[in-house]
Amino acid sequence: MTRMDLRPSTVQARFGAAARVLDAYAGQSADDGPGRLGAALTGFLRRTEPVMASVAAGQLRDLAGMLAEAEDAVPAPVRAALPRTPDGARAGGPWLETVADLLDDAVDHGFPEPGAPVSPWEWRQRFPALAQFLGCYFTQDLPDEFADHDAAAAAWLATASPVERARLTGEIGEALALGLSDGDLDEALATLGMDVEPPLPAPAWLRRVADLVAEEPA
Repeated sequence: MTRMDLRPSTVQARFGAAARVLDAYAGQSADDGPGRLGAALTGFLRRTEPVMASVAAGQLRDLAGMLAEAEDAVPAPVRAALPRTPDGARAGGPWLETVADLLDDAVDHGFPEPGAPVSPWEWRQRFPALAQFLGCYFTQDLPDEFADHDAAAAAWLATASPVERARLTGEIGEALALGLSDGDLDEALATLGMDVEPPLPAPAWLRRVADLVAEEPA
């Protein structure tokens, strides 16, 4: 049997778009069905372009065929990225074919309507600056490293460029514009990497952070 070329460049060329779809399922269930988008795929489609969706559909079909014919030929990282179905089984070829059909259908008939993110992957893709800010400075180590939340924010500001500050301010405004309840916004901040409770209700604290960023000299 001919061995598959496992050089990263080759694997990316053959499975890169499919791998991006599978990344969107990290920690999520493979709960899609014929004509029915699950949360993970909905989030993926909101953050991708039609051409990428089309490429991914073709790669997912190729992957389904490989799983059926010679599963061992599929690179181990790709096999490991296959999500679990709601009953706990590893998703396989039939699910990959279903997802490919759903991607094609979205390209042909329209992508999901915009809305609040519905999966952890979509939150991180939509709010990368906020995820970096929270995940790096508002961890469980905050009490040991900083006097309070303002001090943690000041540490970020000490090294942030004007562009980074503008991106964070913009993403805070976008997050607040979603109109989430305090509890839902708390969950969103945790999904984005915040391991400690904010010192104020989540909307008020985000506005406080935006004010701190605006006060920082450029």
